[in-house]
Amino acid sequence: MASRNFRRSDPRQDGQDEAGNPCSRQPPELCDGARLVTQDDGTARREPARTPRAFCQPCESRIIACLGEIPAAWERLEEALGDPVRRASPVRVMPGSRVLVSPEIDALMRPMAVILGGWAARVRHVPGLDLADPGLPPDSPEGVRAACEAMARHATPLLSLRAGWTTRVFTWPPGMPMPAGTEDEIGGQEIIAIGDGWAKVTVQRSGADAGNEIIDLHWRARRILGETRTRPEAYDGIPCRACEAMTLERAEPPSDPSLPANHSRCPECGDEMDRETFAQWADTYVQWAKGAGIKECRRCGLAARAGTPEDRARLHAECCWEYCKCQDGPHPRRRVIAA
Repeated sequence: MASRNFRRSDPRQDGQDEAGNPCSRQPPELCDGARLVTQDDGTARREPARTPRAFCQPCESRIIACLGEIPAAWERLEEALGDPVRRASPVRVMPGSRVLVSPEIDALMRPMAVILGGWAARVRHVPGLDLADPGLPPDSPEGVRAACEAMARHATPLLSLRAGWTTRVFTWPPGMPMPAGTEDEIGGQEIIAIGDGWAKVTVQRSGADAGNEIIDLHWRARRILGETRTRPEAYDGIPCRACEAMTLERAEPPSDPSLPANHSRCPECGDEMDRETFAQWADTYVQWAKGAGIKECRRCGLAARAGTPEDRARLHAECCWEYCKCQDGPHPRRRVIAA
């Protein structure tokens, strides 16, 4: 699936321009070309890649891959729409219909068709392209496939679109007032129609918005279908043996059962260890930390010198080393288990 096909690589190999703008991926830390940057206080954060275009090359590749997968996901959503086994809270379509549907799936497919069809229409009218409109219903499998294919073939014009006016529909449970979060999201945008549980507004959207909306629609479709992976188990307190980043997590099993399975993986550099190697490395690191006379972790050491109480509390809250002796602030320590 698209979410597993993109690894961080050297920005020099991806054509990233250090003098360019940050990648438009939202939130920025999810940029596929992001790098781990150490800040002045010693903590690390992910910074999006810099690029002369709207998106860095890894994120642009992800967007194209999402467009390639959305049509098949749409068909699976249609199958699940009336499936009484897949739905979470079934209702009957009114009035008079006896077709069981999932409100959650229906609430995704309606705006998905409008959003994909709208972006495809803007691409078809880009000067120099002038692509013919196939005239297919935007909420049909054929219409969704045609829209995605047009955008995938012309991804550069799509992601380079300047801001232009379009409409978006915001929804909330019928019979309830507009939630404060939705009201904040709409902000000062003009509401052109409103009803029980929905509001249509005019908004400015550019190619950067197109890329983020496509990734979001792809993720939401896979989430409803139960195809998103769970968050990997983190091995807190043990650094990567290659890059020393505190980001080790349990490695995914190989797709081929005949291949040996690794136990840990570093998402920053990709280094992997089998169970025996990980256990030896973890034991070596713990013994070194004890022998070095380390009484508190680096985060707690930085907290003692932090300028504000908020910064001190944040650093203490990030402590996850089992043997840290610091008792100030919250310490959600979690034991690293090789089993």
